[in-house]
Amino acid sequence: YGFTAGRELTFNNIILNFNYTIEIENPTYTSDIGLFYINGGKDASGVALTDDYGNFTFNNSAINMTNTGATNRLHAIYYDSCGGTITLNNSQLNITDFPEDAIEWGGQANSYLEIIDSTYTSDHNRGGIIGTWNVTIDNSDVQVIDSTTSGSNGANFNITDSTVDFSNNASHGLSTGDLFISNSTVTANNNAYMG
Repeated sequence: YGFTAGRELTFNNIILNFNYTIEIENPTYTSDIGLFYINGGKDASGVALTDDYGNFTFNNSAINMTNTGATNRLHAIYYDSCGGTITLNNSQLNITDFPEDAIEWGGQANSYLEIIDSTYTSDHNRGGIIGTWNVTIDNSDVQVIDSTTSGSNGANFNITDSTVDFSNNASHGLSTGDLFISNSTVTANNNAYMG
C-alpha cells in the first residue's frame, strides 16, 4: 500500500494481517520498497520538501505484518523523503521477518512515533526503529529483538510507565539521541554494540 505525503490513513477497531509472500519482482532494481510506503514530494530541483508528512493512526486495532517471501529491500513501514506521525493508541503492532526495517524514517525532523496504551513488537527484521524518530512510549510494552542489524540508531525516546526491551540485536540495541525514562523497566541485553 502506498500513498503520497500530505495524506492520513487511520485504522479503527480492526484486525489486519499482512503476509508478504513473494520475492521482489526485479531483484536488480536498487530502490527499497515498503509494505506501507509513504513518498514525500520534491521541489523543482529534486530536493525533498521538509513540510511533507504522512500520518498513520492505529486506534483500538491489532496489526500483524509478516514477510515470508522477499529476501531483500522490503520494509514494513517506510517513509521516503518525508516525515509524519505513526500513532498506536490502544493497539498492537507486530512486525516480523522483514529483510529491511520494521519502521524507517524519511530523514525529516518532523518524524514522530507515538505508542500509547499499546504493544509494539519488532522481531527479526533488519532494524526495529530506524532513523531519528521522536518516540513517545506511554503505558506500553515495546520489544525490539533479534534484529539483523540495529534495534534503533539515534531516535529520541521518552519512555513513561512502560516496559521496553531492545535485546539480541546484531548491531546497536537502544541507540539514542535523547533518552528520558520515568517509572519504567528498560532492558538492553546481548546486543553486539552499545545497549
